[in-house]
Amino acid sequence: MTGKAKRTLLAFLIAPLVPGLIFLVLSLFSGELGTGIWALIVASAVGYGAAIMIGLPVLFVMHRLRFYRLVAYLVMGQLVSLVVGFYLIVYPLATIRDEPFSLHRLVAANYGQIAIIAFLGLFTTLAYWLVARPDRP
Repeated sequence: MTGKAKRTLLAFLIAPLVPGLIFLVLSLFSGELGTGIWALIVASAVGYGAAIMIGLPVLFVMHRLRFYRLVAYLVMGQLVSLVVGFYLIVYPLATIRDEPFSLHRLVAANYGQIAIIAFLGLFTTLAYWLVARPDRP
C-alpha cells in the first residue's frame, strides 16, 4: 500500500468522526457529556453512511477528473453535506405533513439545521483533505 493510499484510508476513517467530535467538545463546555457521547455516536453513523454512499463515488469522480485542490474538495463537500441535510431534515418533514408540499417553507423553517449540517460538512471535508492530501504524491 502506497503512502497516498494509506493517507486516503486514514482520512476516510477520521473525517466522518469530526462532526461528532465537535458535538462532544461543545457538550463538555455545556456540562452535558452524555448528550455529547450520544451525538458522537449518531453523527459518526450518519457520517460513515454518507461517506460510503455519497462521498466515495464523489471521490472517485474527483480523482478521475484530477481535482486535487482544497477548493474543489470544499465545494464538493458542501454539495454532499447539502444532500445529506436535505435527506435528514427536509425530506422526512415533507413526507409527514398533511398540508400541501412547499419546499420553500420547509427549507426556510429548517434553515438553521441545514446550515449546521453544511458547517459540519465543511470541517469534515477539511479534515479529510488535510489528512489525505490528495494534491501530494
